[in-house]
Amino acid sequence: MINVYAVAGPTFAKPGDLIAVTGTGFDPNEAVTIELQSDPVRIATTTADASGAFTVSATIPTATHAGDHSIVAVAASGTATSPITVNAVPIETAPVVTSAPDSTPVLASTGADGLSWQLTLAVLFLLTGGTLLVTRRRA
Repeated sequence: MINVYAVAGPTFAKPGDLIAVTGTGFDPNEAVTIELQSDPVRIATTTADASGAFTVSATIPTATHAGDHSIVAVAASGTATSPITVNAVPIETAPVVTSAPDSTPVLASTGADGLSWQLTLAVLFLLTGGTLLVTRRRA
């Protein structure tokens, strides 16, 4: 008997996606391991039915890099491969804080108002003046 192995899954996915993988042509009741390859990572295991077919759900690992990979069904009787492209997960951006009504972006307040440098300068002048006054009275 000559087996013709076949495996199918989606052509595109992103890390964390749950995908369905189907296969045919395996030996009846045979254990099948599903791998995501560039770097082989086992993503599911299943058993073929009496006709050598299977359907199993698998999750694309969240650490999977974007690019071309393969879904590979591995069994003692043989293997089957199906290509898959893993897309990058979009990076979530922080929301921009806006003021109503004109929606002009504003920066968050992170420190003291502009008055603090003026107070510091005034205290510095008073200390300098006091030092000069004390020095002149002693002289």
